[in-house]
Amino acid sequence: MSNQPVSAPDESENATPFPVESTSTPSGTDSPPANLIGQGLSLEAVRTNCLLILTVLACGAALSWLRPVVVPFLIALALFYLLSPIRGWLTRRFDASDNMSLFGTGLIGLLVVIIVGVLVWACVAEVTRDADAYSRRFTDVMSGPGFEKIVSWIGFERDASSGRVVLISPDQARRFTRSAVEWSQALLTDTSLVLIFLLFMLLGGTNKRVQSGGLPDEMAIRVRRYLVEMFMFSVITGVLVAIILGLLGVRFWLSFGFLAFVFNFIPTIGPTVATLMPLPIVLLDDTLPMWAKVLAIALPAMVQATIGTVIQPRFQSNTQGLHPVASMSALIVFGMLWGLAGAVLAVPLTAVIKIAFERIPGGQPYANLLAGRLDGSDHDVGNKSVG
Repeated sequence: MSNQPVSAPDESENATPFPVESTSTPSGTDSPPANLIGQGLSLEAVRTNCLLILTVLACGAALSWLRPVVVPFLIALALFYLLSPIRGWLTRRFDASDNMSLFGTGLIGLLVVIIVGVLVWACVAEVTRDADAYSRRFTDVMSGPGFEKIVSWIGFERDASSGRVVLISPDQARRFTRSAVEWSQALLTDTSLVLIFLLFMLLGGTNKRVQSGGLPDEMAIRVRRYLVEMFMFSVITGVLVAIILGLLGVRFWLSFGFLAFVFNFIPTIGPTVATLMPLPIVLLDDTLPMWAKVLAIALPAMVQATIGTVIQPRFQSNTQGLHPVASMSALIVFGMLWGLAGAVLAVPLTAVIKIAFERIPGGQPYANLLAGRLDGSDHDVGNKSVG
């Protein structure tokens, strides 16, 4: 018998997104099934994925521990990406120096903060003015017959003498006050860190145009475009919701419009919460006719659905390039790590991780997974030029 060399199979037929380790077995032992190697289930692939899982867990623990510093830094970085184009525009438009452009950028940022502060103050004043009437109306409804199970499930207490529902007991009020004080202290600390980080970023920034194409430039461009688009769509959503509720005569229309603007920064979950928040006020308002109550729920829901599921994904497809399941998973993970701030930052951070996977050796399969390309194809709208 002639010992003819056996030709190796064509690599194009068994190409996989994972590295395949060639294994040789001793004589007399069974070789591993060829179909397992063809599917990428090699020992090297198992080691790589196990190391990736351990790295993700270690990074998650570190990010949770470093939350007091990392979250303010990331928020300051997001604000820096939003303010940098303004500073460059001031320099080019008015031929301003670095110090003057920095001063103008600071004034614009301060103006935005003042506008948001005025809106918050107006919303609080609006809610405070009519809160007592709605709380009495809610207490009357919940104290009626047929709501016993709902009251016990929610956890409301009843007055022993009158049998009426008590919305907030004295013990709950004390706990709420203590939590509000702690939250205010944490907010003040985080705001101070954000301003410090943002000041040093602006002082160390430059207005000179650089050639894009590197990894940091691509990340900055995509994150900046995502934040600008989210801000514009959030403004449009909040204004439309406020106008609809105001024309229908719904109380707290300004507050609900502002909340629609804020919650639109949280993908998927935020618009749903913003749509359901006016529901108790609408149902408890006896002055609203039934047709107005129906429109007060249906029209904002249509606005949220149209912008959130049709218009916004069409504009942001080139920016994110993420599958909806990946976005939702990132929302849950970063929300567990950092709370509300993590939910807001989840999508841009995941988009940055996807870009990094696209550039590092062996990371393309994981980038494909985040983009929902389970067939291993390289087509991705998020990889288009973003210059």
